[in-house]
Amino acid sequence: MNTFVRWLERLARHAIVYPLLRLFLHNPAVGLPLNITSLHKILILRYDRIGDIVVTSPIFRLIKKANPQITLGVLASPSNAELLLHNPYVDRVHVLHSNWIALARQIVSAHEERYDLVLNFIFNRTTSGGLLANCIAPRGIKIGQGAEKYRFYFNVLLQLSRGSKHMAEVLGDILTAVFGIPVNKEDLSLEIPIDPEAETLVGEYLISRGLRSRLKKGKTLNEYVVFNLSATDAVRRISGEQAQFILSVLARELSCNTVVIASPSDEAWRTRVVKNAESRRCWSFPEAGHARLREIAALVRGARAVVTPDTAVVHLASAAKTPVLGLFTPLLAITEWMPFKVKHGIVLAEEGLPVSSIPTDRLRFELKKFLKKG
Repeated sequence: MNTFVRWLERLARHAIVYPLLRLFLHNPAVGLPLNITSLHKILILRYDRIGDIVVTSPIFRLIKKANPQITLGVLASPSNAELLLHNPYVDRVHVLHSNWIALARQIVSAHEERYDLVLNFIFNRTTSGGLLANCIAPRGIKIGQGAEKYRFYFNVLLQLSRGSKHMAEVLGDILTAVFGIPVNKEDLSLEIPIDPEAETLVGEYLISRGLRSRLKKGKTLNEYVVFNLSATDAVRRISGEQAQFILSVLARELSCNTVVIASPSDEAWRTRVVKNAESRRCWSFPEAGHARLREIAALVRGARAVVTPDTAVVHLASAAKTPVLGLFTPLLAITEWMPFKVKHGIVLAEEGLPVSSIPTDRLRFELKKFLKKG
């Protein structure tokens, strides 16, 4: 039945929806590169996950460097918008809420900005990105990427070379294609500005537990490791057994102070893991409830190292230049989402298996090898 329903949806989309949209959407082709100094306002569509905002951070900086007078807007998601609040290169943040009334208001607000150009950085939702771009900037230039069947949504449809580069480099290639701006890997350092309030809160948390940031002078014995429990899906998630084992190795065999973090949905698990830890050198952040992203970013920036499955924390560590040991699975295309321009190690599950399959003796070996290096 599900296969039949999907077939009907595909038929309706290609036989009815797309032909109708082609009649109403008029996006004549434009030549590249564009002169960025002639543009006044650019909107970037980035209403996806937390890590996507982090890997896009150098693009915001490079656009402003090429044209400091330009107004740069971002259409963000409720989950990642927080990381844009203190970004000096982003002038407007529009949040794409799921509530229809709030969504309509945001589209109207973005439409009133009269953006000259919309860049769709949502790679896996070309239809939604195309529709939003046309609603927000019907007279603006709209640039996307994807299959030829989506060309009518955009004035320019790019074909990207993916799979062998980090996502930050892929986005840099888009900037070069669109504006003719030469982008080197050295230009693509990730960054997340931390607000003073988050710095203060994390600083007070560390002091109250006798810990110190690696950025402050003092004895390295008081430094800490951040251990993240959470991941976005089943193939990336660690098991309860792995979580307790990693904490045991960090405390008993590596003498590490460890601060455990998790997503709000794993708050109870985080509390339970810390409570069951064999060492008193283990703390939960925060002690109760859940932290804001900016606070997690501040905590990661001060850590000696981060241990995490493949999730946004990998990119927060890359932005903070904090060494990161990532637990990955070859079930997913990992090249684009590896740690970037930071000292790192990768523990890779066997081919075809999830992260939870990584044996504990392998985890011990990799933890010791990585943390004893620095």
